[in-house]
Amino acid sequence: MPTLYADTLPGAVGYIYISQFVGTDIEGEIKLAEGTDKLFMKASTWLSTVSKGTWILDLRGNGGGLITSALNIAGSLLPPGSPLIQQRARDSVVDATLEPVETHDTLVGASEMASALNGRSIILLQDRYSASSSEIVISALRENLGSGVRTLGETS
Repeated sequence: MPTLYADTLPGAVGYIYISQFVGTDIEGEIKLAEGTDKLFMKASTWLSTVSKGTWILDLRGNGGGLITSALNIAGSLLPPGSPLIQQRARDSVVDATLEPVETHDTLVGASEMASALNGRSIILLQDRYSASSSEIVISALRENLGSGVRTLGETS
């Protein structure tokens, strides 16, 4: 079952729903699933050609999943160099994302690709069931895009 649905809405609005974040698993020679991040890249490429307006990212009911898939998606929506997550250790702070780069005595990670949004605004939909990796995506977008992100729905 696909974990992502993409479409256009009236007014050239792009819509992407993600039910959960999964990766590409290979068991023997059988490919079990295409990763949500790979599906997202295909969907965002398609939406870039057919939708010139705002995008809606619907994470309602998304209880999370594979963090690397969520980080890949968040990173694809942010400008290069944008931090994605910060992990706090007991006595130190470590920044981590897709490709951590050592700077001073902490790790700093950042988005490495051009933003799929390409100047568009984005609306995030969430509800009380949006958790875990969904919250990471929502927080990364809110923190980095600021006023360019509007979040609708209940927060946890």
